[in-house]
Parts: sequence; structure tokens; C-alpha cells
Amino acid sequence: MGRSSTVPLDAARALLAKARSDLDALEVNLDQPKFADEHFGFFCQQASEKSLKAVLTAAGVRIRKTHDLREILDILQDNGIRVSEEIRRVRELSPFAAEYRYDAWLAPAENLDRPALLALVRRCVEWAASEVERIGR
Repeated sequence: MGRSSTVPLDAARALLAKARSDLDALEVNLDQPKFADEHFGFFCQQASEKSLKAVLTAAGVRIRKTHDLREILDILQDNGIRVSEEIRRVRELSPFAAEYRYDAWLAPAENLDRPALLALVRRCVEWAASEVERIGR
């Protein structure tokens, strides 16, 4: 599906570049004990959010400002963009956008499985990049 304007595609690619930058931060801090789990989770959430929003942007779908990954995933589905259940698992990262960062008593009860989260978020970014290019063709 071609586009008469490259603006949505350029904006989508810019969001993907930011998501990849968040991935870089995650990779550098994967084994850093001073990089708290709530910060690691925040970067996971942010990379996922930017990736999902990149797909919506490429498709020309405008959404209100939100960090709720469940809502963003629902909007993707409502617009006919299929997201695998594996990628949909990023919805569990939504509390890292704010709640876990600012409300210490709400922090996750157990340590994060950082390698598993990093792998999930990497797959989300890769899926989004392929969707953006598919939409842009």
C-alpha cells in the first residue's frame, strides 16, 4: 500500500530509532545491579510503546497520548493490524511507565527476568520495524 506522503513513514521510522535507542540502553544495563528493575522495566515499556506507536503512525492512525500498552494494542487490532500473542505480552509492561517508577510500594514483588524481557522487547521492535516497512510499500 503506497503513500502519497512520506511524513507518516518518516515519523514512524523516527519512533523506531528512539525505540532502538531504548534497546541499546537495556543491553548496556542488562547486568548492571545499580540499574534498578523499575528503570529497566521503564526502558522496556518505552521501547515497546514507541514501536507500537510507530506502526500506528505508519498506518496513519492518530491516538491520544497514552502509555497504556493494552490500549495501544487494542487500537492496533481495531485498525486491522494483527499482533501475535507473543508480542501482545508487552502489555504487562504498562505499570513501568509511571506507577512502578514513582510509587515504591507498587514495585514488582519479584526480580525481573531481564534477559527474557529484553528478548521480548527486541522481538516487539523487530516486528514493528517489519510492519512499518510493509505498510510503507
